[in-house]
Amino acid sequence: MTAPCYAKAFENRALAYSQKGQYDRAINDYDEAIRLNSDFEDAFKGRAWVYTRKHDYDRAIRDYDHAVHLNPSDASAFLGRGYVYSEKQDYDRASHDFDQAINLNPGYAEAFNDRGFVSMQQKQFNRAIQDFDQAIRLRPDDAKGFRNRAEAYSRRGDYDRAILDLSEAIRLKPNDGAAYNSRCWAEISAGHAAEALADCQKSIQLKPNDPSSLDSRGWAYLRAGNSPNSTLDFSAALGLNPKLASSLYGRALAEQRNGDLYHADQDLAAAKAIQPDVEEDLARQHIWPQ
Repeated sequence: MTAPCYAKAFENRALAYSQKGQYDRAINDYDEAIRLNSDFEDAFKGRAWVYTRKHDYDRAIRDYDHAVHLNPSDASAFLGRGYVYSEKQDYDRASHDFDQAINLNPGYAEAFNDRGFVSMQQKQFNRAIQDFDQAIRLRPDDAKGFRNRAEAYSRRGDYDRAILDLSEAIRLKPNDGAAYNSRCWAEISAGHAAEALADCQKSIQLKPNDPSSLDSRGWAYLRAGNSPNSTLDFSAALGLNPKLASSLYGRALAEQRNGDLYHADQDLAAAKAIQPDVEEDLARQHIWPQ
């Protein structure tokens, strides 16, 4: 068997290891594949993906650099490198790589989705929505595009349109607890407490130990005037994630309503220690005040 054939065998086994989450073994096999064939683009991309999963972003970028050098017309290499830059919050470089991927493959829905995500982080919500529009046109049966566009609408303050997109995402993927949670949050922002509670219940049914869903239901209860139940949900969320500033702040408000000012002051202080702008952030999302 020739060296390139051996290299392919190592690359195949590396892929299998990476799919099982055995990343160190995968890297060892990718190393061997590249040693046997230094022009093996797929091995560089595969190893880059594993480094990304290990949050070793600099090594991932170096491998994607090799892949781009070996094949400058491979849109997927630019997509992968762009994703790593976005994880590093280097949004300008990420956007440039997604531009390159789209130029090479104008039908690349994933690149439109990822570029839209970067635009959201840069608070360019209209541009993000345009990219998500294109991703949805290319993949109308992919719930991800609708969920992403819903987030952009929510961040822009257009909650009713966000709810419509999340409803479509749920239609396409009925067991996605995160989509129910996102719609619950958008409904709280829109002032639809009863609808929010129903979605939070479904989200918790699908993801029973999800602190984010418990936090959302806590806010839905609080907006509905049910302080005791909101306190229970915020406490349950904090039992799973003690650093959840929105639950600490929400529980403080519920405690104030119940006349427990001592614990309310403690929770308010803890919330602001974790997230100093928690009050402003909740107000921006129209979660609180009512």
